[in-house]
This record gives sequence, structure tokens and C-alpha cells, in this order.
Amino acid sequence: MSLFTSTYLPEDAEEKLRQYEYHGQDHSYLFQHFWRPLCRRVVHYLPVWLAANVITVGALFFVCVSHALLSFAMPSFSVKGHLDEDGGGGNVDSPYLRYVLLLAAVALFLYQLLDNLDGHQARRTGTSSPLGLLMDHGCDAFNCIVGGLNLAAALACGPCWKVWVILSNTVVVFFLNTWEEYYRGVLVLPVINGPNEGIVMAIILYVWTALTGGPQWWCNAIEIPAGWLPAVLRQPAPQAAADFEAAVLQRVCPLLLARPAARPHHGPPDPEYSVLPFLFNMNCSESYVRAPPLPTRNPHVDPLTASRMDLANLWQGNSPLQQMVLRLYGSSEDVLHIKYNTVMVWFMTFLAVCTCAGHVYQVYRAISANHKPQLGSGWLYRRHPFLHALTRLLPLFLLTVLSCIWFLTSQEDIFRRHPRLFCWTSGCCTPSSRCT
Repeated sequence: MSLFTSTYLPEDAEEKLRQYEYHGQDHSYLFQHFWRPLCRRVVHYLPVWLAANVITVGALFFVCVSHALLSFAMPSFSVKGHLDEDGGGGNVDSPYLRYVLLLAAVALFLYQLLDNLDGHQARRTGTSSPLGLLMDHGCDAFNCIVGGLNLAAALACGPCWKVWVILSNTVVVFFLNTWEEYYRGVLVLPVINGPNEGIVMAIILYVWTALTGGPQWWCNAIEIPAGWLPAVLRQPAPQAAADFEAAVLQRVCPLLLARPAARPHHGPPDPEYSVLPFLFNMNCSESYVRAPPLPTRNPHVDPLTASRMDLANLWQGNSPLQQMVLRLYGSSEDVLHIKYNTVMVWFMTFLAVCTCAGHVYQVYRAISANHKPQLGSGWLYRRHPFLHALTRLLPLFLLTVLSCIWFLTSQEDIFRRHPRLFCWTSGCCTPSSRCT
């Protein structure tokens, strides 16, 4: 039976689901020495008639309230008066924003407390059930979206790639954690993990942002010494944007326009009617690749404020590549900078990649040590069980790829116009793909 005709789940999946018992291990020192002792004390103050599922939903309620307040205060993840990457903000710089961030920190702390407390209450009252597990993990999956968007707002990322990267980090790590549990038979959280140290780090970020005056602190930037830069970026910003685009197109366009060897008689493709360059918003015509036009100055910019604006707002690039280069510069055409929130996003991405690599390695170890036929069927599973396990990630892979294509190639620039709608649409599909 081939990969494409075999069933996604084994034939006895329904029977195994009825026999399923949850087993979990949390090796976090923070959990063992803080959260668990705290929950053991607090649970005795709860009435016996209080259902554990009510505690679970209550935990999610707190973070949803903070999410609603942050969405109202920062609908496009940026703060008015501080130049972001969306080309003009449009948000209200609320004086109460720092208090909203403190509320978000308290709400996230209560979420983590109640998320651990519901299990203690269920064992105390003898009401543990598969429904409770589904509620717990379902609320955790939903909180991945809420928490990711709240964090993006606290960092003042603006409606740009940073928001999408933060959201992708949270949902992909959560998906792979469940994928690992399926093959190991137990949910194992390492010494440093997202549900403990990750949430505490987010709480610290909320408090720090509030104490430093608000999300605008993350819009400060680190200047990059010119000696560290390639020659193309040592030029004035408009020329650097055009030269960088030319260098990229000269290498990428031949690959996008390559004719398959099996059909050489069709002749070279016409760049103006090729599909791939159109999808990636690239102009692969010979004249454009040879000499891309320079960015044009935005005629709607007030001359009195032009000296304080990011060049991404002062200049209008002719393509996403040019606009990307312009965003690297501050208000000076000769100085490149990296914002604090960019550094933080890359740091969180590094941690997420390391976590994902750990999940893949643990699945490989589990399959190599104990080859269980009930976890799959078909020729691919019998001959290459680890490769078969990787195919279980196809829903996540396809969803992520399609969302990235939508993000990069939308002719209506849907992400910058409606960033929260985009994130909720893509994010809500990920928990669903865990059940396919």
C-alpha cells in the first residue's frame, strides 16, 4: 500500500482511543519546586463541587480578556508615534496601555496556575476523564494563538513578518509536542520547556515592557557597524535597495524560469507570463533584472516629520525586496539598525527551532527502540518507520507552507491590512490539523 493510499490513522485507532490513558512527566525545576507545591496548597481551598473543566475554561477566560484589551489598544500590533513596519501605524497610543500589559502578565500567571490546578482538582474529586484531557489540551492549543498575538503586541512588532514568526513558533512547537507524545506514549516536558519557562519569560516581558513605558521601548534599535556589512548595504538606502534586488533576481529568476529538460523544444519561457515570478511578486523581465528602478519618495509625507521617519515610510520601494531593505535603515540613509523586538523574535525563534529538533530526535529514539505495529500500517511503516512518522506532519507542513505563500504573495497585502484576521484564520486551522 503506497503512502498516498494508506490511511492516516491505523485501523484500530478508535479502539486504542477508548483505551487511552494519559501519562505525563514534567522535568522542569520551576514546575517541581514552584507550580506543583503551589497547586497542592491552593487546591484544598477549592470547593469539592467545583468541576475541573470549569477551572480550565476559567484559565482561558483570563487570557482572552487581556487579548481583547490588547486588540482594542493595538489593533495592528504597533504604537502611534513610533515608526513601525506597516507604513503608518494608525493606532491610539493609550496612556492605559502599560496597565493593560500588567493585566496581561497577571492573566497569564493565573492561566498557568489554573492550568495546573485543574488536574489536581480532578484527581482530588475523582472526576478525571477523557473530556477533561480534551478540554485541557484544547484550551492550551487556543492559548497558543492568544498568547502569541499578545506577545507580538507587547513587543510592538507591527503588522509584519515578526507577528507571523511568533505565532508559527508557538503553534508548531505545540503540534510537535503532541506528535512526540503519540509515538512515545507519554507527554514528556524537558527541564526547560514552553509551558513553564516559556510562560514565565512571557510574564517577565509583559512586566518589563510596562515598567519601561510601554511597547514603544521595543522600537529602539541597535546600530550595525558599517564594517560588518556587505558592500551592497554600505550605500545610501535607495541605491542599496535597488542593487540588492538586482543581485537576488539575477540568481533567483533563472531558477524560476528554468524549462524542464524533458520539454526543451518549447523554447525559453516569457518572463511576463510566467506563473512562479508572479506568485513571488518578482519582475523577471530582462530589462528590470539588469537595472531595477530606485525607490521613489513618498509624496504624502509631511516634510516637517520626514527627518524622523523610517526610510520604509519615507521611500516607496518598487517591490517587496526593496521595501525589505529599506526597513533595515532608520531615519538615516547611511546607518542600518536592528530593532530590539527583531532581536527578541530571532531569539525566540532559535529556542523554538531547538525545541522542535528535540521533539524530532525523541521520536526517532522512540521508534528505533520500540517498533510498535499499532502506531501505523502499510509498506512505508514496515520499511521506514521514522519516515512514516514524519509523514504524520504533512497537515502541519501543508498548512504552514500555504499560509506562508498567502503571507508572501497576497496581491491585496492581506496581512498588513488585517493582521489579526490572518493570524486567527491560520492559527485556528492548526489545532484542527492535529485531529486529522
